[in-house]
Parts: sequence; structure tokens; C-alpha cells
Amino acid sequence: MKRRKSLQETDSLLEILRIEFTDYTQDEFIFRCGFSRSTYYRLMKSPPAEIKLSLEQISAVCRLCKISFRAFFENLGVDVTDIPTDKEQNGTSRKVLSTK
Repeated sequence: MKRRKSLQETDSLLEILRIEFTDYTQDEFIFRCGFSRSTYYRLMKSPPAEIKLSLEQISAVCRLCKISFRAFFENLGVDVTDIPTDKEQNGTSRKVLSTK
């Protein structure tokens, strides 16, 4: 039986999110996020501020971990103080116009 890595054994943001918020093995998480194994291992060694992901990959991580984009970026150390939350938009819903 494979031993599951504990939170104390890693400082990788992606591993922390995977361990804390999912029941997926590392291989399942990598597959579901659309990473190659080598990319995932490279990202695990990168400081949070240097992690570069596509929107699809960010969306997959957030969906699998059931966290908001805001929480994801806060964990990366991005200053999100001037970005309104849904609740701060005075109850109005803004739609993005299609660029197609």
C-alpha cells in the first residue's frame, strides 16, 4: 500500500491543495488537471510566485479542490485586495461579452 504524503512533508502549493482538499492520488490529480508528470514535478519545486499555469489548468485545480479562483491566487501570494468578490458587486451580475 502506498503511503500518502503528509502536509508536513511538502511545501508545494499544488501538493498542499491536493492533500488538503482532495482524496486523489498524485497520479489522479495530475491526470485530472491536465498536467504532464514532469510539469507537475517542476511546479512542485517552484516557489508559489513562479508557478505559471494556463486558465484551463487553474480552473481544473480549483474545481478539483473546490476552491475559488480568489483563494487559489491568494495562496499563490497574489494581492487580490482590489479585485471585487461576487458579494461586493452590489448584487449586480456582470456578463462578459463573447469575443467570438
